[in-house]
Amino acid sequence: MRSDSETSRENEPSPVVDSTAPLEPKFIEEIFNVSSVVRLDQFHFGNRTRFVLQTVDKRRENLLDTNRDLMLHFNPRFKHGYIAINAFKNNVWQREKRIPSPFEYEKVYTVDFVFKENSAIMYVNGQFLYEYVQRLPGLFKKASSVGCYGDLDIHSVHIA
Repeated sequence: MRSDSETSRENEPSPVVDSTAPLEPKFIEEIFNVSSVVRLDQFHFGNRTRFVLQTVDKRRENLLDTNRDLMLHFNPRFKHGYIAINAFKNNVWQREKRIPSPFEYEKVYTVDFVFKENSAIMYVNGQFLYEYVQRLPGLFKKASSVGCYGDLDIHSVHIA
């Protein structure tokens, strides 16, 4: 025999699942002891690139094409409390977007980038951070590498 509380729970609606939450990807390549540039030989839309890193003073990740244009510049600015997001095409910076930064000094984070045709969805420690819509459509199609520069310790890069 069930109690009234158990019976009432049967009639409750199922919890809503957030379909925008990232699924844990199957990584096809994992790179440890990372240099500053990682080639994206198997880059496709919907792919995820994950950085496992420890923050220090200045950090930026760049999605580069073969011409060294920056498809995506992701630069947390600790002293100012925001992340600068931008693109660099034909030696010209585009309009910078600033979003609040969740990062703190000397902590370990996973930072995921999921690429669509004209946007990049960013997650920090599995939580949605921001969707950057590319202002120059088609640039992500040319991506050939990810560059990591600045004062940071990268533990690994995982490519799905």
